[in-house]
Amino acid sequence: MYKCRYCGRDLNEGEICNCQAGNQNMGAANMGNGQSMRAAFNAAGNQNMGAANMGGNQNMGATNMGGYQNMAGAPYMQGNGELGSIGRLLKNLFTHPVNAITEYVRNAKLANTFITIIILAACSMLATFATIVGYNIKYPGSNYYTVASTIKSILSNGIGVLVACVLFAVTLFLIVSLIDKSENVSFSEGLAIASLIYIIAAPISIIGSVISLIPLSFFSDVSGWISRFGSALGTFYAFMGIRAAAPNEDKLPIIYAIAVVIMAIGGTIIGLIL
Repeated sequence: MYKCRYCGRDLNEGEICNCQAGNQNMGAANMGNGQSMRAAFNAAGNQNMGAANMGGNQNMGATNMGGYQNMAGAPYMQGNGELGSIGRLLKNLFTHPVNAITEYVRNAKLANTFITIIILAACSMLATFATIVGYNIKYPGSNYYTVASTIKSILSNGIGVLVACVLFAVTLFLIVSLIDKSENVSFSEGLAIASLIYIIAAPISIIGSVISLIPLSFFSDVSGWISRFGSALGTFYAFMGIRAAAPNEDKLPIIYAIAVVIMAIGGTIIGLIL
């Protein structure tokens, strides 16, 4: 006779005690549940990881399809349409100015660039209006700005921006063609480069004009500093824009200088007409 090692029951030769059957079933069930839970967890995890990887790969693919490689070889996101280009320009202008400007200029479209310039002209007009309001607040008895002169000043600034950008684009197109036959700057690219001069200066001038409303001379100085900041950035951005469109760096200073002088002449003419 044999005895069960678990319960001590007498067993015949070859007989197997079933005292552990319940525990084995429970263990099997628990093991099965554990395996099922692990399998489900792992499957869900793998699916999520697969979805994440698929999404990541798709995003990377979209980036590589829609973007271009920057100077360091890293992908630079490019969306659809000129509005997307302007949005990316404003978003990356301070963090990645070279890449942002290069993309904006090279993908410029005539109609949409005109819209951008019109918006910048409107910003300039609004800044002029705020400046005039500030002057009238500081000097309430002054008749320097009449209704007619106010309208004239506002229109002169708005139209001046439009004409200056057009003159800049035409001048850039002609000068680049004359100086270097191998280079070619389209009129759309020229307009895009011209808009870079005002892309920060025009909106930030509104802030400067509002600050100048505070009746303390210090804030007038602050307003001037803000305007210089916008102008300095505009100069750099336009120069980088010319570099993106006409990469012959030896000619860049003279090209930019001539184009800016033509813009100034155009502004003077507009001032005389209005």
